[in-house]
Amino acid sequence: MMIDFGLGNVRRGYRRDFPWAIACDVNRQGAMLGGVALPGGETIVWKDDWQSPGSAEELARYAPHMDQLYLQYDSYFRQAIFNGTGSLGYTGVFGGHA
Repeated sequence: MMIDFGLGNVRRGYRRDFPWAIACDVNRQGAMLGGVALPGGETIVWKDDWQSPGSAEELARYAPHMDQLYLQYDSYFRQAIFNGTGSLGYTGVFGGHA
């Protein structure tokens, strides 16, 4: 599973209601790591065409913690929904609107 928390630039420059984070299964096809279709018709695709030096080591350090981080992140937004302060939209998109 891949989770992208770095969507702030899209929210600021493209659409204010864009999800805060998106998760998808890793399904490598050439340089493409994975992708997801959003309810608004957009398609997000992640590519592995360049990595900064040391990124493999950084990802290896995070890997053992990802399941727990995902559960915490998901719980936060689910709680926000029940409190009327947020929206998940649909599975795989956090903080967006369906």
